[in-house]
Formats: sequence, C-alpha cells, structure tokens
Amino acid sequence: YEDAKGNIWIGTYDGLVIYDGKDLRIYNTDNGLNSNVIKSICEDALGKIWIATENGGISVLENLNAKELHFKSFEPNGVYIGNSFNKIIETSDGKIWLGGVKGLVRVDKNRTTLFGKKEGLIGSSVFDIHEDIKGNIWVATDEGVCLFDGKVFTPFSTLYNFDIAKATSIEEDQAGNLWIGTHGQ
Repeated sequence: YEDAKGNIWIGTYDGLVIYDGKDLRIYNTDNGLNSNVIKSICEDALGKIWIATENGGISVLENLNAKELHFKSFEPNGVYIGNSFNKIIETSDGKIWLGGVKGLVRVDKNRTTLFGKKEGLIGSSVFDIHEDIKGNIWVATDEGVCLFDGKVFTPFSTLYNFDIAKATSIEEDQAGNLWIGTHGQ
C-alpha cells in the first residue's frame, strides 16, 4: 500500500514493514501492533492509517510524523465487531468499511454499524469490499457476492442470474466491469 506521502506499507505474517524510500522500519507485537498478521492497510482522508489484522482487531496510527509510532486499537462503543479482518477501505463519502469474520462493518464518524446475515449480507465472513464508480458497495463473502446500495443488500445471483459460491476479491476496470476472484469456481 502507498500512502499520500509516498511511504510503502507492506503487511506480512510477521508484522508491518514501512519503506520511506531510504529506510525500512519494521513493526510487530513487540512494538505496539495488536497482531503480527497484517491483512489490509488503508489511509483515510484525515491521514490516519488503518491496519486490519488477524486475531488482533484493527490498529490505527494517527501520527505518522512521530519518531516512534504508537498504534491504537479501534474499539467501537457498544458494538462487538470481532477481531479478525481481511479488508479495509475508505469510500468516497468518507466512511471506513471493514470486512471480517463477523461480517461487514461501517464506521461513520463516531457511529459503527455491523452488517451480518440478519441485515441481509450474503455470508458471514467478508474477504473483500469494493466501491464501484457509481458509489455502490460490493462485498465478497464466504457465500458469494452482494451489492449494498446504502439501504439493502442484493445478491449477485439476483442481479445477473449467475451464482458465485465463495468470492475472495473484487476489482473494477476502467470501463466499469467488475472482476471477481473466487475460491474453487
């Protein structure tokens, strides 16, 4: 991942590597990360770096200019969102979206919402999240793909009469076509 200042962030199974063009800095649980298994990295519009981990929740870094980086745990008030995450994105409206083993999480300022099967999400584990050029949210889960228009989830199979059992990634090309990576299909 490349941040706004040109730093390269590399998530590994042994921690986080930051390369500033000259030096490599390595961070892990010994110096503040919640977990050594880094799954996704995202910089928000305010310059905060969000780090999705496996079994360690979300770490947030607010001051990149500090000599020593201090990672904070993201802990929403009153909502248990799990501790294993696969993907973090910030959408064009400034919301942070987290995909993990408990479902899809939307962070909007101080309000956190968890979407699971009860709310219409297809599947319980989210592997990828993508905002398309129209502002829709596409979600790849352990049971398929669905579209979230801000109000309801619609299964991919309903939209396109094509079923996807397990989706692991979603990308969009310049023409607006979605490309979906699957597991075994």
